[in-house]
Amino acid sequence: MLIRLGLIGISIVVAAVVLVQTAGQIFPDPNERPAVRLTEEVTRTNRTAGWLDTSFANVLPPSPPGQSASTALPGGAAGETATSPGAPSQPGAAGDEPDASPDPTPDRYPEYNNPTDQDARAAADFTDDMVEELEIRDTEYTRAVDEFYNEWSARYSRAVDAHKRFRWRIDRAGVIAAEYFQRQADLTSQMTNPQRREVFRQRDLQEQELYRQWQAQAHEILQQSNAIMAELRQLNLEITKVRLSANFLALHQEFQTIPHAITQLHNDLALFRARSEQLQFSFSTGAVHNQ
Repeated sequence: MLIRLGLIGISIVVAAVVLVQTAGQIFPDPNERPAVRLTEEVTRTNRTAGWLDTSFANVLPPSPPGQSASTALPGGAAGETATSPGAPSQPGAAGDEPDASPDPTPDRYPEYNNPTDQDARAAADFTDDMVEELEIRDTEYTRAVDEFYNEWSARYSRAVDAHKRFRWRIDRAGVIAAEYFQRQADLTSQMTNPQRREVFRQRDLQEQELYRQWQAQAHEILQQSNAIMAELRQLNLEITKVRLSANFLALHQEFQTIPHAITQLHNDLALFRARSEQLQFSFSTGAVHNQ
């Protein structure tokens, strides 16, 4: 199961955190621990990875009896590319946790939106507009489909938000790391003691290697997350299509029978005809009598 693979990748990131902390303990003086900032980023990414995996696990509906969780989702597992676009200029604080509330919130990572999700959302809006404009009446089937869609949609939206945030944090960590290593190199180059300057230069190189290892591991987890999202996105399309079809079918069925008001009046046609003839006869009789 892809989620288990994700957990394996997360354990690798935990190991990276331990390595960073161990490297920091070699130099007990807090002023001589330039790895603190990098350690914080690794720790945050590890926490996000764990939260992300939990979100993916929660979004999956229970498997039908006799069916394993690994076969509950249709479609292939082809994922997105691990290469992410550049980080947003003002994405918000990196330490903030995403809002787990189902209430609509502003999209903080629009550059990470997937066109497939946007098309699915547009199809859902079209369904709502169609039902309202054509006054499609609910049926037992459409009510069941809508209830199922609403439950799925809320949880899927949270998973999409978690995935976009995870991608942004990996990108943002790269931006921070580039500035971090540049500042470290600038400080090291200004040391006047050649022996101490060389010691710190070696420390800088060790940290850079450690970051490269973390970056490779983080992108491996991202690939696994992309594969999971591909499965979820496939199912989201299928559920969206089912809801659209259910409401269109309800519209189609409404035109298979004559409206009740028409048939009811037609059933009383003979009565109204008799009353019409009676009124006509009464007025005709009265008119002759008056003459």
